[in-house]
Amino acid sequence: MNLLIHREYSYRASSFVSLYADRIEFTSIGGLLSGVTLNDVMMGISVCRNVKLANIFYRLELIEAYGTEMRKIREVYAETGKKPEIETSENAFKIILPNLNVRTETTKSPVNKPAEEDQEEMIISLAKRQGAFTRKEVQEELGISQSTSGRLLKKMIGNGQIIQEGKGRNTHYRISE
Repeated sequence: MNLLIHREYSYRASSFVSLYADRIEFTSIGGLLSGVTLNDVMMGISVCRNVKLANIFYRLELIEAYGTEMRKIREVYAETGKKPEIETSENAFKIILPNLNVRTETTKSPVNKPAEEDQEEMIISLAKRQGAFTRKEVQEELGISQSTSGRLLKKMIGNGQIIQEGKGRNTHYRISE
């Protein structure tokens, strides 16, 4: 709603809502009003560029009150470890909101993730227990991402520690003999 209410409509440029897997970005044309700083906005100060439009949104109960959104955004992200980013220029205002439902590699991994050498030892141990194993089993056993497990397996193949057998879904690994 803020993108529409605070936009500078005298410019013929577009506003943007860009969706990504890990974030959503809102870019509004017009920047901050003269005399208003980003610190002012973060404190909840709202100087409305389009008062009539804001009043319509308020009467339709699409917005609650002026100047509350930044506080609400900060509260939502307060204990998540992720922070919204704000960029401003004379003619644009952009807010980037991280997707709180995305699990990054650091949130998937255990807090005390084993060092790479220990991970290699854990893979060798898995191979001794099972004989053959898959990348997915390594991923689950070590609590690492798909890309990290693939990179680790390629390194171990290159070092001659393990061998790869099969292709595609039938790919599995064994200890080199």
